[in-house]
Amino acid sequence: MNTLKTFLSLSMVGCLAIGTTFAQTQRNTNVPERTRTHFQSTYPQASDAQWNSVDGNYSASFRQDNRNTTADYTRDGEWLGSSSTIESRDMPETTNTYISENYEGYNTSETRYRETPQGNYYEVDIDSDDDTRTINFDEDGNFIDTPPQGNDTNREQ
Repeated sequence: MNTLKTFLSLSMVGCLAIGTTFAQTQRNTNVPERTRTHFQSTYPQASDAQWNSVDGNYSASFRQDNRNTTADYTRDGEWLGSSSTIESRDMPETTNTYISENYEGYNTSETRYRETPQGNYYEVDIDSDDDTRTINFDEDGNFIDTPPQGNDTNREQ
């Protein structure tokens, strides 16, 4: 009898976990018209947009100009920002100079160009054998800041 109770309890917990995960992230959901209209006017060349809903907000992942891009919107259709993966050679040279002078032994693992209502900037992930950091630069390549570890600046928007 205890085995049956344990099985039923674990099954119930599993179903709740699956249901909670599904409720938090859903693919190709019914995106509000205001959001779709803004997206289509802002990114007319976007190809094959895949929509996700996370905690009521919307995110479109797509290719534009041969770059992986994501655009984020509130549940009310307000644009929060976008992020495009870029090559480090596509950033101002001052960013690479800053990294090599201030982070010896680190390698650039990913670079993104972020556009937000507050302004645009470059975000660079660097890592060494025992550390990973994110560094932000303005559009001219000037150092802005290093957000605290575990902080995804796109999610703050």
